[in-house]
Order: sequence, then structure tokens, then C-alpha cells
Amino acid sequence: MKEYDVIVVGAGPAGCAAAKAASRQGASVIMIEEHPVIGAPRHCPGRLHSSSFTREILEDLDPRVIVCEYRSRRYFAPSGRVIKETPLPPGSVYQVQRDEFDRELARQAALAGAEIVLSTLVTGLYKERTASGA
Repeated sequence: MKEYDVIVVGAGPAGCAAAKAASRQGASVIMIEEHPVIGAPRHCPGRLHSSSFTREILEDLDPRVIVCEYRSRRYFAPSGRVIKETPLPPGSVYQVQRDEFDRELARQAALAGAEIVLSTLVTGLYKERTASGA
């Protein structure tokens, strides 16, 4: 049985980022995803709000995955009429093609060295004691 330094459960954005970061630091990493395809089913519409986490992801992201950058926020009355519009700072909110976004992040994790296993549901983990007692 192969041993890993890091086991990542789930191949969503956080799991892929963790697998990529750990792999880049030299850890042996396995990322386990319960679904047969990364990015399906979609779990959210794919809006990214600026943070240090998303800025780091966007640096390496294939730009074809980004649908658009939001430039303003609109508020609507029940009638559908726009009652207020406020500008958003540049680089603060993006819309991504969520399924492709997830697959791109998984690809980056794999390129960094992470092993990816699909169609595997994790229900628990256990650690065996090694000869050194760790």
C-alpha cells in the first residue's frame, strides 16, 4: 500500500489548492474525489470574490475559464427597475465557468505532482503506527 504525506478529500477549489500547494512543497499527495468527473455536479454558480486565496488561484488560471469580471453591483426594485448601482473595485469579483474552473485547478494540482483518484467516497481515515511509534 502506498503511503502519502498529505491526503486531500474532495477536489473542489480548496482541495485542489491544498493539493497543489503541498505538492509544490515536496509532499507526496493524493486527492480523493467522490464523483467520477471533477466539476460535476456543480455546487455553486462560480462567482469568485477577491481574497488572497482567489488572487493566488487567478494568477495561474487559464483565462478562458473566466467568463467576465464584474464592474458594478445593481440593486433592483420588485418591479425590476434598477434603483441603485455601485461600482466594484477592479479585480474584486469574477464569474468563472465553474465546472471548467474546478477541472483547471485539478489539472494544476496534478501538474504539481498530486495523484488524483476519482469515484471514491471517503467515509473515514485511520493512521497506522509505524515502527518508530509515530
